[in-house]
Amino acid sequence: MAFEQPLGLCGVLPSSGNLSSSQYLAVVENSSGQVAVAGGNVACIGVLQNDPGVAGYGATYMYAGITKMVAGAQLSTPGVSIMSDGSGRAIAWTTTHPALGYLLDTASGAGALCTVQLALTPGGVS
Repeated sequence: MAFEQPLGLCGVLPSSGNLSSSQYLAVVENSSGQVAVAGGNVACIGVLQNDPGVAGYGATYMYAGITKMVAGAQLSTPGVSIMSDGSGRAIAWTTTHPALGYLLDTASGAGALCTVQLALTPGGVS
C-alpha cells in the first residue's frame, strides 16, 4: 500500500495547464517557469502533490521526501532506482536516463500507486 511522509520538502510554481489528472506524476519546470508533466529521459523537479485544474494555478511538487507516485509498469523490487516514463509515471531506472529516487514498496502494474523516496540531484541519482 502506497504511503507518504507528510514532512517532505515541496515547491510551488504555476501549472502549465489542466493538471487535474496528473497528481503523483513526475514533473518538470518548462521554459516558461511552469510545472508540466515529465516525459522520458528528462531531469525532473519532483512529483506533483495536488491537482490544479487551470493553467496558472499553483502546482505543488515534492522534491525531497517520501511520496506516492503512479507506476508505469509492474514494480516488484523495493530499493531499485526509479525514473519517469514518457507520461511521468514511475518505472525502473536505466543507466541512460536521470533517476528520481528509490522504490520503497511494490506496484501491481501500470496505474497503481507506489511509494518513492525522492533523491533528486543534478542529472538524477545513479
